[in-house]
Amino acid sequence: MPITRSRTTSCGRHAWRFACAAAAALSAESLLAETEESADTSANQATAEQAAEVKSVVGALALYRPEYLGGEDYELTALPFLDLQYNQYFLNPINGAGVGIRPVKALTIGLGLGYAFGRDEDDGDRLEGLDDIDGGAKLNFFADYKFRVENLGGLLNAGYTLGLSVDHQISGSNTGVSGDVSLSRSDRLGERFLLINGVSANFGSASFQEAWFGISERQSVNSGLPAYESDDSFHAAGVSSRLLYFITRELNLITAISYQQLIGDAGDSPVVESQDQISYQLGFSYAL
Repeated sequence: MPITRSRTTSCGRHAWRFACAAAAALSAESLLAETEESADTSANQATAEQAAEVKSVVGALALYRPEYLGGEDYELTALPFLDLQYNQYFLNPINGAGVGIRPVKALTIGLGLGYAFGRDEDDGDRLEGLDDIDGGAKLNFFADYKFRVENLGGLLNAGYTLGLSVDHQISGSNTGVSGDVSLSRSDRLGERFLLINGVSANFGSASFQEAWFGISERQSVNSGLPAYESDDSFHAAGVSSRLLYFITRELNLITAISYQQLIGDAGDSPVVESQDQISYQLGFSYAL
């Protein structure tokens, strides 16, 4: 199975960050579906045969979503993507380049070096005078634990993934640490469809909250917005639903919708035009 974390999750820089996350999720699910299909035949044999194999996925994704985190105006973004894996090494849009390991069969943990996108003043009218948030290199730690429920009743029987992702920006603006925790459920619908529903919560350090949702006295003078401090650790909670259609073993189509609500101090920030953040996605992936 590819060592790529699938987020249940967040043009301007924020849109590209969100698009990269969605693209990585799509490529991960594409390879996940292929791996599960192989596992149904012979898990041990597939693992041995694929141990030294390069896995690659190419694709494209279209997203219709808010222009920035907290914005109310929407835009359409198109993004091609590439996801590569060689044994425990990976290169993908969200985790960057890094290494992942499996201490036990159900648990994957990894560390990558990637890019954290920022935010420009011209991403929205309400951002004028608030300064750019510069992007930069980031360290990403992720962990996924996969399990199945078989005997707790028909409605609960399915495969689940419990996930954690933590980013630390190490260059550019000081945005501190951010991340998310998630729980997703995968259901096979016949031979050609895979439905993935999930819930998630996003958190950030004090530096992250101040950078994205706070307004300093100087920024207040420049923007006309009141000074504001954002201190809460969690800033968003959301749900998502994705449907994959397997045209062939290699070619998949995906449709998805996700909803996030900005909460706490973040939701009340003068930077935020709308607490309700909805994203629509349509894309395809091809496993080479």
